[in-house]
Amino acid sequence: MSKKTEKIKSFSEVYKGASLNSAGQLIELVGKEIILRDVEFSELGSYGEVAVVTVEYDGNVERRHTFSSVLIKQLKAIQSELPVKTVIKKRKRYYTFT
Repeated sequence: MSKKTEKIKSFSEVYKGASLNSAGQLIELVGKEIILRDVEFSELGSYGEVAVVTVEYDGNVERRHTFSSVLIKQLKAIQSELPVKTVIKKRKRYYTFT
């Protein structure tokens, strides 16, 4: 029996948030100082609420998305104060802005 060498892509290689017009997940920036420039909220079918945030870090400006209910709640609370400087931290089982 011959084995076929089949390269199977991981979900993260295929799905980059393209339907969200996003460069990737916001939590990929954990531990980096970032500037939150703008945020948009929407419902994405069975996935629930999503926030798409325009962030600046290391000289880059990108749109990043999050489904984190904690981050979404915090973003809603500070939306009228943008832009703000922050760092995303992981706290046990959730992420938060500091």
